[in-house]
Amino acid sequence: MPQDTTIHDYADFETKVRAEGIPKPTLHWLKDGKQIKLDDANLAIEFGSASDLQVTSDFEIAHFSKAYEGNYAIVATNIAGETTAKFQLSMLQKAPNFVRKLDRAAEVDQGEPLELKCIVEGSPLPVATWFKDGQEIEPNDRIKLTNTPDGVVKLEIAQAKPSDCGAYKLVISNPNGENSALCAVAVKPEPMAPVFIKPLKDLKVVIGQPILVEAQVSAFPSPEVKWFKDGTQLRPSQAFNFVNQPNGVIGLNIDSARPEDAGVYSVEVSNKLGEAKGAAKVEVEPKEKKPVFISDLHDTEVVESFPVKFGVKIIGHPQPKLKFLHNGEEIRPDGDRVKIIQNPDGTAALIIDRATAEDSGQYQAIATNEVGACSSQAKLTVHSKTDDRYAEEAPRFVSGLRDANTDEGQALELSAPFIANPVPDIIWSKDGKPLIPNDRIMMTCDGKRVGLIINPANVNDSGVYTLLLANPIGEDMSKCNASVRKIYKKPYFSLRLFDQPSVLNLDAKLPVRVHGVPYPELTWTFNNKPIKNSSKYTIKHDGDNSILHIRSCTLEDIGTYRCQVCLFFFCFCFYIGVFLIL
Repeated sequence: MPQDTTIHDYADFETKVRAEGIPKPTLHWLKDGKQIKLDDANLAIEFGSASDLQVTSDFEIAHFSKAYEGNYAIVATNIAGETTAKFQLSMLQKAPNFVRKLDRAAEVDQGEPLELKCIVEGSPLPVATWFKDGQEIEPNDRIKLTNTPDGVVKLEIAQAKPSDCGAYKLVISNPNGENSALCAVAVKPEPMAPVFIKPLKDLKVVIGQPILVEAQVSAFPSPEVKWFKDGTQLRPSQAFNFVNQPNGVIGLNIDSARPEDAGVYSVEVSNKLGEAKGAAKVEVEPKEKKPVFISDLHDTEVVESFPVKFGVKIIGHPQPKLKFLHNGEEIRPDGDRVKIIQNPDGTAALIIDRATAEDSGQYQAIATNEVGACSSQAKLTVHSKTDDRYAEEAPRFVSGLRDANTDEGQALELSAPFIANPVPDIIWSKDGKPLIPNDRIMMTCDGKRVGLIINPANVNDSGVYTLLLANPIGEDMSKCNASVRKIYKKPYFSLRLFDQPSVLNLDAKLPVRVHGVPYPELTWTFNNKPIKNSSKYTIKHDGDNSILHIRSCTLEDIGTYRCQVCLFFFCFCFYIGVFLIL
């Protein structure tokens, strides 16, 4: 008798049945109530005879996948009746794991093949994503990425180059989780004069944005790097930060662009075998100021007594002032039924709670600042709960609520179409407790579809949601499960500390760029002693960037500087820079 079975992704499945009857019965295989057709090469069904009264059948699935999940049945019939054996096939859910991890380090000579290989397992089969120095690797003519069903994951480079040196990371993931492994790759280079792997590129930035002019070079021995602006050599100072990474990336960084930073930046890279030169033009443009709607108002329909939300998104500087008009008259929020919300990221909304027929009409959003204005319009239609053109009817779901999943911080949306006259009262509840609308929870109804929007969602919003529709004629109910996944991203450095010199009595800056969800805590130390903001040190945070500013460098500032990041249970990441005073 077939049994309910959980099967590993890409594994084979086989079951056998035997039936008997007088006369000898015939067998039919079904999936989700429909007869199975043998037009799939991975399916095989064989029938046999054990005796004059018995019939047998073998059912096989080669390389099981999600497409084969479902409810199966084998039906035996003859003129006297039929019998059915039912069973369910589902995919094994197993988080990714390494059967054999990457080697912690690999070293090859320039021009030799490089292979990073490991063996993984998981169900569904894990997706493999490779990173080098924090940047995702894309396959090309040089780099081959393979991920076979038997769990072998490989990265192959036919002829390694010095630029292939770096920290390689493999992330394997499926819906049940993710895992990662690291490998430090060193490519022993052949002596060579400097050449540009990635040349400098012209750059346009807006006032206040950072400037990063960078290139990637290959050279051995390590070259000397000199930077120039409009022909004048640049020295380390409070205005400039030089980038010189082990993978050959060189660059010049300015924290905040000013009009006078525009010009031609050039670099000379040299060693005893030769030199290479490059140049790029940097343009610093004025900030955009005139307001512009990048998300407009949209026509909306709602049933009376339900809330309405008109949302927009605006860009402009200085931050535009926003007002909403209804049929040409400015709307004055009362803080209760009518609210206007404007956020620093440019998003804004007009929220009308318990809409009435008087709220129907033309709405307009107008954004203004010192240099201009823009507007957006939309129509609101408020429908009555009762439609006199049709007979009264009890609420009935056309289709019920469906299970929903979302990530923490994103919107959780549930909806279902219904039929009713008059439009019913709508009661949402979670885990048996009624939901009350607030700044995160909004309930909608346009007379044909009812909806619930929770934005942003958090893990506590996971649970069983119940929707009750009720009018004087009757009521209907629907339930669904909702899951909000907790999101974590392991912290990593996309801009690391690197050894660098400075000049006596001048300021120095040590920049890093760190990513992680939630954003990790950063700690700076000098010779293992914590650094705090003071007259000597300033630690500045700007988005993902953190900069340690050291004022008036002296011989006492020689030492080891460390930036340490920490995020919950994730492992710490350390990067060390030795700071030398010249």
